[in-house]
Amino acid sequence: MIFLLLLLGCRVSVAQRVKTNFDKSVDFSHFHTYSWRQHPAFERKPELQEQFSVAIELITSAVNQGLTNKGFLRVEDSPDFYITFFITAKAMQDVRTISTGGWYGWGGFWCPGWTRK
Repeated sequence: MIFLLLLLGCRVSVAQRVKTNFDKSVDFSHFHTYSWRQHPAFERKPELQEQFSVAIELITSAVNQGLTNKGFLRVEDSPDFYITFFITAKAMQDVRTISTGGWYGWGGFWCPGWTRK
């Protein structure tokens, strides 16, 4: 059996990087069926599946569509090759606040300033 591994590195608000790994000496023209195999990291930490559920659905849908368009058939038993993937993410937030302050108007009333993010 051949295993196809998709490694996805993504950052919030930064373009994702996709890395693929497969045996380049294998002639894929002889393969017609595939099946998904869960990455060991998801088996060890099942909470990651819930945390990345949207990304997992997007990845599997896109790969299924791409392989179907190329003529591959998804099966549950005895596939020609397996596909697995792992997601890494780094949460980042960049907030810059500029305050123009406030000022006091007539009769001691305070008026707020403006803030941009």
